[in-house]
Amino acid sequence: MKDVPPYAIVGGNPAQIIKYRFPPEMIEALLHLRWWDWPLEKIHGHLDVMNDPAAFLQRHGLWR
Repeated sequence: MKDVPPYAIVGGNPAQIIKYRFPPEMIEALLHLRWWDWPLEKIHGHLDVMNDPAAFLQRHGLWR
């Protein structure tokens, strides 16, 4: 596998997708936020929910 899709878990040689960390709708919302491009100050302001993807997306109105 040349490129691993976002939020995919792969294993083996050659690599194969085992599963995805999140449902497709959540992956799409996380990719839409592009949080990895945020300045560090903004990321630090959201550390309280960064370990909970649903809460993180809810804070930004992208999850139910």
